[in-house]
Amino acid sequence: MPVFLIIFVTLFSPYVLAKPPLDLSLDFLKNQNQNQNQNQNQSQSQSQSQNQNNFQNDNKNILPELGDISSTELPIYQEREIGFQVLQSIRKTPSFLDDIFVLNYLNKIGKSLKNAQKKSEFDLTLFAINDSSVNAFALPGGYIGVNSGLILLAENESELAGVLSHEISHIEQRHIARKIYQSKKLTIPSLIAMGVAMAAAAASDNSGNVATAAISTTQAALAHNELAFSREFEQEADRFGFDLLRKSKFDAHGMADFFARLYSHNHSNELNSYAYLQTHPLTLQRLSDMQNREKVLANANANANVNANANKNVDLNFYFVKAYLDFLNLKKHNSPQQLLKIISTRNPKNFLENLSNNYELALVYFVNGDKNNAEKFLKLCQNQSEQLGKNWQNFLFLVDLQANLDNSPKIYENLLSKNSREIIVLYANFVLRNQNLQNSQNIKKLQNLDKLLDKQISASKNLPNLTNLTNINKNFDFNLYYLFRLKAELSAVLGNFIQQNFYIANAMILEGKFQAALTQLEMIKNQQNYQNQNSKKENFYLLSQVEAKILQLKNYLKNNPPENMQ
Repeated sequence: MPVFLIIFVTLFSPYVLAKPPLDLSLDFLKNQNQNQNQNQNQSQSQSQSQNQNNFQNDNKNILPELGDISSTELPIYQEREIGFQVLQSIRKTPSFLDDIFVLNYLNKIGKSLKNAQKKSEFDLTLFAINDSSVNAFALPGGYIGVNSGLILLAENESELAGVLSHEISHIEQRHIARKIYQSKKLTIPSLIAMGVAMAAAAASDNSGNVATAAISTTQAALAHNELAFSREFEQEADRFGFDLLRKSKFDAHGMADFFARLYSHNHSNELNSYAYLQTHPLTLQRLSDMQNREKVLANANANANVNANANKNVDLNFYFVKAYLDFLNLKKHNSPQQLLKIISTRNPKNFLENLSNNYELALVYFVNGDKNNAEKFLKLCQNQSEQLGKNWQNFLFLVDLQANLDNSPKIYENLLSKNSREIIVLYANFVLRNQNLQNSQNIKKLQNLDKLLDKQISASKNLPNLTNLTNINKNFDFNLYYLFRLKAELSAVLGNFIQQNFYIANAMILEGKFQAALTQLEMIKNQQNYQNQNSKKENFYLLSQVEAKILQLKNYLKNNPPENMQ
């Protein structure tokens, strides 16, 4: 099962300053039940003030000094910088879904839509917020946040893709930059204040109230009002987004279907207005335009059997993601017994909903320690996948849950020949969470895993390039970040201090924490065992990289202010 809410715990080395390593195991969920209420209360009481202070401190010296930008266009590299810094602020909040399954799924859809474009100035980074409100938001520079509530409201993958294509269009058409250019009030400080509001919203289960409080500040209120997209921008995003959807593998009806339901639900309950509509005004004229585009497309495809074998063409990961997110939302407010009752008494409308419900039941039984029933419902999911002509081992949601139920990495090891980065990350995490696999008898397994991680890191196209640090924030490669963290933890298990700190520093560089990365690298040289390590042949090349990166970071930081270290 997914690593749900990747949690960091303290690394083995006393020298580590960075975040602790990943914890993708389901054991976290079982342990979490014991102190969940206490943590939630503490988080809610501190979320607004703490996240506002953190965001302001983090960005005090990093964001570009633009002053009043109402009279000049916002350059693309500065758009990326702003979006990157807001993302890093949101990543620090408890509601950020640091989960490889959800993140990879969203970015897979984003990549598919991006590939439908001929040319783009932006790389896309999609991320998820564990929040039941229906919302999605585009940040400057190619970053898109998606609330779990929006995914849960979508009835199929094409509806979700329709919303994402709309948000991508806001980015590609540079609507945020154009709003800044048009406004004589909107400045970088007000954008930062709006980022504080979004970060505060992401930090609380009661995010609507926290966001309202955060936005009540003058600058945030200004940004919130000014960034609400105009009808002209919304219509432009509809047209561009529909074209993306049409050219991609998704059903072009998805956009209009989702927005029509959003409009209908919103108008039937005015007191519970969807957060998404506050910044994306939805009119009957827009809906009519979307539906007219669909009719034109339907006439063009009149002779094509586009709906044949519909179930066989869907990506089941959409339904597994929905089941998982629903499980998380229900778990917040219900006891294990209540949770089981809610899910087991549902009446799924179709085969795919039944599949999703069975997977959610398997999760509930697993977390509750009922292995027999967890295996029973997981087996049902596996059989249903096969009925659709799909090999269940191609769905890592099912693979991960099977590995945890077996308490063995064997199923992952059978899949390593695929050389999938996602599989290798999950396999490494499973091994490092299982203490029985870290003993001397498994040293060969750990060494082979070390080589696997090296191979994946070397093959990455997004390795930090210290000769051009301004490109670091072009997008945020979550998989590469996980690889660096796992490599650092595995190095600690293998007793390689140099590698451990080297890869922690690489993870920091990806986060834009250049001063912290420099401190981490200099620690290697400051340790008493540095000379002994230096004499080892296997560390010679790595130490030369350490020296080079220290020099490059120092040169960069001479002309760029360091980040505010936490």
